[in-house]
Amino acid sequence: TVAVAGMSGLEATLKQYYCDVEVMDGRNQYRCETCKTYTDATKGAKLRNLPAVLTVSLLRFSYDFVKMSRYKESGRFTFPMHLDMRPYSEKDKSEDNEILYELFSVVVHRGSAFGGHYFAYIRDIDNLGHWVHPDSADVKRKVDPSATGLDVIECQSPVDLIENILGKESHFAMSITRLCAEITKVTGVSWNKRFKKTHGPINKFLKLCDLFEYNPDSNWVSLRIPGQRSTQESNTSHEKSSSSEPINGDSEIKMDNSEKPHAVSNNNNNRPQSPVAEPGHQWFCFNDSTVTPIQTRDIERQFSGKESAYMLFYRRTDLQRPEDAQSIATYKIPLNLIQEVQELNAAIEKQRQDYDNTINNITIKVFWAEYFTYNGHLQIKSGVSMETAHSSIDIDKRSTFQNLKAVIKE
Repeated sequence: TVAVAGMSGLEATLKQYYCDVEVMDGRNQYRCETCKTYTDATKGAKLRNLPAVLTVSLLRFSYDFVKMSRYKESGRFTFPMHLDMRPYSEKDKSEDNEILYELFSVVVHRGSAFGGHYFAYIRDIDNLGHWVHPDSADVKRKVDPSATGLDVIECQSPVDLIENILGKESHFAMSITRLCAEITKVTGVSWNKRFKKTHGPINKFLKLCDLFEYNPDSNWVSLRIPGQRSTQESNTSHEKSSSSEPINGDSEIKMDNSEKPHAVSNNNNNRPQSPVAEPGHQWFCFNDSTVTPIQTRDIERQFSGKESAYMLFYRRTDLQRPEDAQSIATYKIPLNLIQEVQELNAAIEKQRQDYDNTINNITIKVFWAEYFTYNGHLQIKSGVSMETAHSSIDIDKRSTFQNLKAVIKE
């Protein structure tokens, strides 16, 4: 555990802990237990044994005794990709492979001392993942809404971003409030800070974009199914033949050319691409169920700020898996442990689905017009019971209004 406050970085902190010495002289002389006399001396500390995996915890949280409140140290604290522990070790003549370390994981905390969110950067040492260059992912391939995460860390198109978030929902729909929270969670900043200046308020943006179905009454938004037309288009289809064309995944926002959702991506073709990471040196961001590729330079963004590194994991450079273990995640793991993990994962996924269905399923009572009369006020026909006059329908509240109409017709 190392302090962050007042320190410039990990190496400077280790130097202060294990290289700098305290001079004991004057009234602070050291009393020798052998000769029973006081003498001048120096006091310091060294690491006697070094582990295969070195874990460093950064003290990001402190307490202000004046304000009597906790706070987070958000100042700049750097850490290297490669760490030489020789100056801090008691064994000066150790082999290089015993004191040289490389960074392979960073736990990041986003938030304040009173709450926040944790996620991790992990280096794919064993080449188990499929790494896509972040600089070209949003140009060469469109975000797949059925995937588990964004193809890029910094999605330049709000259409792709919202499409991806809604695509992970079982009914491709959610409230605007939750959507705004998911945007902040995925990108690290709110819609107002990232997109409002260019695309306007999120409600207006969703209303203009043909890819989404926005209901201002319920304040919900959903992905429009390919071939499905909006309510406005359905009402005007007999007047305008152009409105009868099905809307597909390539629909563009009704804006000028400078604000079309893929305009930014097209301009990125002229941007010089950063070098591609070598196998074994490719990094991924693990954020809940979302896994996305990142560049090494993205780690430097976690030196300071409300989103900053909280724990560092270094491994000895001589730790190498055998060649026959490359790209095999379960190498030498007992079969019973693999089966246990798979069973636990399946049980957790079922619990998630059950919970999701429980909190989102609602019962709607539909009253049939044929059993009612209207003479200034609505009343049920004589001889008809209330149970006969209506039907109960169980439906997911995240469903679109079109889905509800289809269920009623059935």
